[in-house]
Amino acid sequence: MKTKIISSLFIVFFMLGLMPLLPLRFNPIGLVAALILGIVVVIYKKKVSFSFLFFNNIILFLLYIIGHFYSDDKLYSLKYLETSLPLVLFPLFFLFISKLEITKNKWRELEYLFYKSYIVASTIYAIMIFAYVYHLGYFSSQVTYELSIFWLKEYFWGFQNHPIYISLFLGIAILFIIKLVVENKKLRLWGTIAGVIIMLALLFLSRKGILIALLPTSVFLFFITNHNKTIRNVFLTLGIASLLSLIFVFPNSFNRFKEVATINISKPLDLENATSIRVAIYNCVFSQVQDAGFFGFGIGDVKDKLNDCYKINAKPLIDQNLNTHNVYLNIWLSLGFVGLLVFLYFLLRLLLLAIVNRDFLFLSILIFFLIIFLFENILDRQNGVLLFAFLINFYSYKNTIIKAQNKKQDR
Repeated sequence: MKTKIISSLFIVFFMLGLMPLLPLRFNPIGLVAALILGIVVVIYKKKVSFSFLFFNNIILFLLYIIGHFYSDDKLYSLKYLETSLPLVLFPLFFLFISKLEITKNKWRELEYLFYKSYIVASTIYAIMIFAYVYHLGYFSSQVTYELSIFWLKEYFWGFQNHPIYISLFLGIAILFIIKLVVENKKLRLWGTIAGVIIMLALLFLSRKGILIALLPTSVFLFFITNHNKTIRNVFLTLGIASLLSLIFVFPNSFNRFKEVATINISKPLDLENATSIRVAIYNCVFSQVQDAGFFGFGIGDVKDKLNDCYKINAKPLIDQNLNTHNVYLNIWLSLGFVGLLVFLYFLLRLLLLAIVNRDFLFLSILIFFLIIFLFENILDRQNGVLLFAFLINFYSYKNTIIKAQNKKQDR
C-alpha cells in the first residue's frame, strides 16, 4: 500500500508542476489530486499529528476568517475566502502525508520531478506566447504591443492569464533552472536553453515588479550556490544579453521602464501610464490606512473603501475596481495593524526556517515574493495564492518533516 501511495505522490507532484501551463479553470487540479491522496494516507495511517508548523502556515487564512466576520460586504468576503482556500488546503495535504516515511533519495526524486515538470510547462508556455503574438502580427507591426498584451490577457487560445501572473510563474521557473544547472551538469545545456526562452518571454511581458524582484533573487541564488568562474561568466553574459534584448529587441517593453523615470506625481492621472495609475492607487491606500486602526475594515470592504476614494481623487479608476497592488497594505486595510504584524511574523518564521536550514532556493523564493508583495496584490487571485501556498508548504515540509525523518533513518 505504501509503495502505491508513493507512486501516486509522484503523479501529484507532476500535476502540480504543470501549474504554469494549465488554463485557469484547471489550475486547482493538482491541489484536488493532492487532497484526495492526503485523505487516502490518513485512512491508511489512521493518525494525524498537528504541529506548530501547520498552524503557522494557516495563520493568514485564520486572519481572513476573523476579517470576514466584521466585513459589511459578506458576499465578496466569502468569495475572497474561497479564493484563499489553498492557504489552508495545502498545509492540510502536507500534514496528511507527514506520516509517510519518505527516504532522502525518494524525496530528491519527487523534488526534481516537480522542478522538471514545472520548467518544461513554463518553457512551453513561453514558446506559446511568442507563437501567439506572431499569429497576431506583432512582429510584422500589424498590431501594437499594448494590443498583443491585451489579447494574451483575454483570448490566448484558452490559456489567457494576466501578464503579472504569467510572469510570476515564469520567474519562479528561472529560480528552479538556476538550482538544476548548478547541481546537475547533465541539465546545464537544456536548462540554459529553457532559461533563455523563459527570460525572453519575461522581458517581452515586461512586468516591472516581477523583473525588479527576479534580478536580485536570481543573482543571489546563482552566486551563493555556484563557485565555478566559467559558469559565473556565462551567467553574467546571459544577463547582459537579456538587458540588451530588452532595449533593442523589445523596445516597447523597455518603454515601460522608462515611464517610471519620467513620471511626475503632480500631474493629473494618466490612464496610458501604469506608473501614474499606481501612484493614484497608493495615494488612496495611504489615505485609508489611518482609518483602518488596529483591526482594519474586514476582508470584504477594502475595494469599497478604495472606490470611495477614487470617486473623489481618481474618477477614471472607479469602473476598474482596482485593488491595493500591495499585499502588505492590503492586509493593513483588511486586518489592521495587528493583522499586518501577525502576517510579518508569519513571513519571518518562514525566512528563519530557510536560513537555519541553509535552503537558499527557498530563501530566494521567499525574497522574490516579499519584493513582489510591494508591487502586486498577488494573493487576491487564485493562481497567485495557489503558487504561493504550495511553495511555502512544500519547502516547510522539506525542511522539517523530511529532515526529521532522514535523521531518524540514519540512526
